[in-house]
Formats: sequence, C-alpha cells, structure tokens
Amino acid sequence: MEAELGISLQAMSVPDAVVYAGPSYFMALERRHGRSVLVDCGDRAGDVLACLRTGLRTLMFRGNPEVAERLRSIADQHAASLASCLAVPLIEVGEDDDLARSCRRHVDAAPAANTSV
Repeated sequence: MEAELGISLQAMSVPDAVVYAGPSYFMALERRHGRSVLVDCGDRAGDVLACLRTGLRTLMFRGNPEVAERLRSIADQHAASLASCLAVPLIEVGEDDDLARSCRRHVDAAPAANTSV
C-alpha cells in the first residue's frame, strides 16, 4: 500500500501508552510486524530509558526540553531517535478502520507536494 500511494507510514502508540502497556509490549509489536513503532513516552524520562534498555529505538518524549536534550544524547548512544513532536500528519486508525482507505483519503486531500504520512 505504501508504494501504491507513494507514502511512508510510521506506526505510533497513543500518548503515554508505555505507562500501561510497557516497553516489552511494543517490542513484541515490532517483532511481529517487522517495523518500528514510535513509542510515545509522554513526559516520563524513566520510560524513555526503559524503552531504550528494552531495545526500542524510535521514541517520543514531550517533557522538559533540557531533559529531552540529555535523553537525546543517551538515545544517540543507542542508535535510537528521540522526537519531541510529530513532523508529519497523524492518521488515527482504530481496529475497525480500514488503513488503506484512511490513507487514500489523506493523500487525496493533501497538497500534491505533501505526500508524507
């Protein structure tokens, strides 16, 4: 579907999901689906560190910018990325939603130069 639509998709957790699901859950998702999940750790620095210890490498931290810089340095040492905001549009998809249809709607509504999802 990504090639057909000319887009790249990034799976992302809901905000703060690592608090109740835990890093191991997201690691299992990555293994099962063969692609990374952007894990939203909210403003919890400890959750970022736990995710890194578990092996997750695509994380989001929305806390204090000074803490974010220290965490980014640690993430770099683990060959991980740490975002503080989304740089691309977000398409929320529930279990009953059709991902392909949702993406097509987004692509059709987007300006021609913006095909990133």
